[in-house]
Amino acid sequence: AVSPVNVNKLVCLCNWCLQCLTKNISRYVADIKPLPPNIKDKLIKLMSMQGRINDSNISEVLHPAVEMLDLRDCDISDTALLQLCNCKQLKKINLNSCKENRLAITSEGIALALSCPYLREASFKRCCNVSDSGVLALALNCHLLQIVNLGSCSGITDASLHALGQNCRFLHSVDFSSTQVTKRLVKEVCVKRQDLKEKRVVVCCTRRRKFPIGEGGGAWKNAWKPEWEEWLGWTCGREVGIRKK
Repeated sequence: AVSPVNVNKLVCLCNWCLQCLTKNISRYVADIKPLPPNIKDKLIKLMSMQGRINDSNISEVLHPAVEMLDLRDCDISDTALLQLCNCKQLKKINLNSCKENRLAITSEGIALALSCPYLREASFKRCCNVSDSGVLALALNCHLLQIVNLGSCSGITDASLHALGQNCRFLHSVDFSSTQVTKRLVKEVCVKRQDLKEKRVVVCCTRRRKFPIGEGGGAWKNAWKPEWEEWLGWTCGREVGIRKK
């Protein structure tokens, strides 16, 4: 029988091999494709953390059963996104840019790539070439979406929020900070989403503060109150608690 000590040594050896592979990825990229999915998942995580996934190698590390991709620190474009068309099990993708605007990700790439029926979380903060057409495609193809981050995507308008509100019934968190989304559409979506039961819709808008709405128990007869209007001019986030009658 294999002892626990030997198992631990084997695990350590595998991890060390993956670290070496990651550091020399350009040399061994052709050898990655045959690796099993569980090894590829570990490799994807390591490469993502080190910003080593790019347009030229992403097709080698991806596999059809991949569920999560965090590409915040990776230099990729629409070319890389096109490789996601076979990743039907994808549940979370993070393409946020922490500092500078990401210009190489566009609506065309998102529309062609993210036809992922199980996608629950999509983040595109500072992907400033993402527009309403990309979000519309996302909303029509990914009905299980729960969290969407479009902060600082300056081309996003009311049409995006409307599409998400109409097609993604599980949506509970949306970031539209520094976009063209208006308070009128926020009000309209919040009032119409009466099907939400004990969920919190978070709509982050353009300024610096936020206020909670709907704290405490009880059913909501109306998701909007007139006195909230005066707050909308200076609030950053709008958290709207809506409960089904």
